[in-house]
Amino acid sequence: MRRKLFALLTAVVVLSVTVSPAFAQSIRITLTGFRLGSLIADGKVRLTHTHPEDTHITLHASGTADVTCSDGHTTWVVEGAHVEATGYTTVWAGQFNHRGLAHFTVETEDPTPVYDVCGGHPVHSVGFVYWDYASVAAQAGDLYTQQNFRCETTPECVTCKRVRGN
Repeated sequence: MRRKLFALLTAVVVLSVTVSPAFAQSIRITLTGFRLGSLIADGKVRLTHTHPEDTHITLHASGTADVTCSDGHTTWVVEGAHVEATGYTTVWAGQFNHRGLAHFTVETEDPTPVYDVCGGHPVHSVGFVYWDYASVAAQAGDLYTQQNFRCETTPECVTCKRVRGN
């Protein structure tokens, strides 16, 4: 009886050691802050996974800016136009340390108006953007996480606070 019980307990322990890491896979973002450049997010991504893999980081942001339009002869400014920008980076598998942690920096590309604010004419330029929303997402294979932020922007700095419960 003891041998059967010992064999059963040994099997349970071996099974729990080999199966649990597969179920313990997760991905998490820890942001250290935002700064202006267009909009730049600095942070860390933690990947708890059986094998590190490339992780794709996306920064999406929106705000308002003055947009200068041009028809080739005349230029005019549309004030307070809604603009969006997105940026991407990849944290390669080899960048993760032994604890599954890696640093990232991702910057948005040039912002573009969400709507045709120039009446079909080309956008000449987008002025300083007052960012009011940002989201940072990380994806490694089937693992995905996203954090959303409300931002306040001045010409000197941007402050973003995480919006929880979304």
